Amino acid sequence: LKEDERRQLLEQIRDDEGGCIEDLCLDFILPGTDIELVPGGADLLLSIQNVEEYLCAVVNYTLREGVRKQMEAMRHGFSLVMPLSNLQLFYASEMSELLCGSSGYKSWSEEELRVSFTTRPWLHIFFYCC
Repeated sequence: LKEDERRQLLEQIRDDEGGCIEDLCLDFILPGTDIELVPGGADLLLSIQNVEEYLCAVVNYTLREGVRKQMEAMRHGFSLVMPLSNLQLFYASEMSELLCGSSGYKSWSEEELRVSFTTRPWLHIFFYCC
């Protein structure tokens, strides 16, 4: 959208009773927390003029800054197992399945596990070591 079209759409944001964004009395604090999205965010009220900045800040914190430590720890863990450059060998869908699992697999019964451990002694050693 062009700047004037975007601005016009933002100004049209109203609730069913004709209220506007300013009526929400929001500041630049991540909803449900006391985390300032920008320096001085507690003193900066949401308005039609800064709604785009607010939305970008919420998305940035939620998807980047808020999970940065966890992502760094995950990268470090991967790097202990193999070079991170090797991850380029996988498609995103393959990584998702490796990390999250697949719902297509059935749960093993106790009997199936017992048979597997009995017929494959190396499997017991693998689980004991891990």
